[in-house]
Parts: sequence; C-alpha cells; structure tokens
Amino acid sequence: RSWSLLNTDQTPASFWITNPNNHWIGNHAAGSDRYGFWFDLRTHPGGPSFTNSVCPRGVKLGTFRGNVGHSNTRYALRIHEEFTPRINQCE
Repeated sequence: RSWSLLNTDQTPASFWITNPNNHWIGNHAAGSDRYGFWFDLRTHPGGPSFTNSVCPRGVKLGTFRGNVGHSNTRYALRIHEEFTPRINQCE
C-alpha cells in the first residue's frame, strides 16, 4: 500500500483507465488493494496532456469484453465519477 498523498496512489487499480475509447479484451484484474478495472474519468485530461478539447466523460466506450475481475479489496469494476457518452464528447 502506498502512503502518498495523491488519491490515485491511495486507491490502486490493476487497470487504471482514463480514456474509455480503447479496447480491453480477455484481461484478468486480480488481487488489487482496491479496484480491478477503474474508469477514472475526469472532465479534461490533467498535467502535461491538459486540453479543453478532450472530455473523457463524454467519449464513447471502445471494446470491453471477456474480462475477469476477482479478489480485489473493493470492486472488480468502478466507474468514477460519471460516464455519459455523447456524439460531441464535450457538450
């Protein structure tokens, strides 16, 4: 377990997902101290990748198929804070 002050360090995941438009097929997320698959979707990307033209909460979901999550301390799948795909991702 991490003793860092960052929330992302305090809540580890086997798969920490910040952009839902990817493909997760046939993965196993097991034994994490918190989450198996964590969709941590922010309003906009942070840090050096910051831009107002990308809105992860509104991006379509790619492929999520045949994945397994087990033996995690909290949840196998967590979607935080919200996920509402839109035709125009930033509206």
